[in-house]
Amino acid sequence: MQDWTRANGARGGYCNWKGVACTEGTSSVYMINIRADQGIQGITGTLPPAAAFAGLNRLTDIDISDQPYRIIFDISQPGQTNDVSTGITGTLPADWSRMTQLLAIRLTSNSLMGGIPSSWSA
Repeated sequence: MQDWTRANGARGGYCNWKGVACTEGTSSVYMINIRADQGIQGITGTLPPAAAFAGLNRLTDIDISDQPYRIIFDISQPGQTNDVSTGITGTLPADWSRMTQLLAIRLTSNSLMGGIPSSWSA
């Protein structure tokens, strides 16, 4: 998502990306669906701040769920696992509460910690 900018999105380039859905006939992104069963696997890292979605005023659905386990073995220590994670780690960004147009956020089968930020219920 390194190239995700307001200018590129406005030209509709992201409507051609796998896992991004736009309203037909427009360049308005309404869904980001990067689930393993959509053929998009290996998503790791933390969730971005709300600013990463700036300009996506029609975004109503984010689904980054069911990312498979990633296991890294150290061959110098047979039988030892160095890193085991499932997809997204960290916490839910408190500032996602500013994305009031969101109707659904699916983040199942990841390694998120903590609870739902209190700002989400305001």
